[in-house]
Amino acid sequence: GGEDEPAENSDDEWVDYVDSLGRSRRCLRKDLPHVTRLDQQLRRSRSPTPDLLSDDMRRERERRRWEEEQAQQEADLDKPVGPIHYQELQQGEIRTHGAGYYAFSTDEEKRQEQMNLLNKLKEQTAHQREKRQKLQQKRKAALEARLAKVRQRKLKQGG
Repeated sequence: GGEDEPAENSDDEWVDYVDSLGRSRRCLRKDLPHVTRLDQQLRRSRSPTPDLLSDDMRRERERRRWEEEQAQQEADLDKPVGPIHYQELQQGEIRTHGAGYYAFSTDEEKRQEQMNLLNKLKEQTAHQREKRQKLQQKRKAALEARLAKVRQRKLKQGG
């Protein structure tokens, strides 16, 4: 039977309902209690997120945040002016950076410590890489020497 035919059992009947997100849905009558229970759980677990804000509300929130930052910058005019760093310009943007990205501190002393540590690690890595390459070259030279001896031995035996 199709949807237009009367159902022999009321559990096999299709019913329409509206879920917590306002969508029109259709399910079997026997599944309705289970589906509504899941919908209730979704409604309880869902919290209002910034993604559900209208563009005007989001723009207003960004404007307020920008005004607060401007007021903070005006209050910080007494501080000595130094270089501007990328972290200060991000303004809370959500972006995935690559593997080579390192979020340095905006505090100049901590930043210098982090940069010194990073340079030290870089030098250690270069040193270890150089050491490993020299060891590989020694091994390759030793292997070549052994192969040359084997070739010489075979030439003496064969000739």
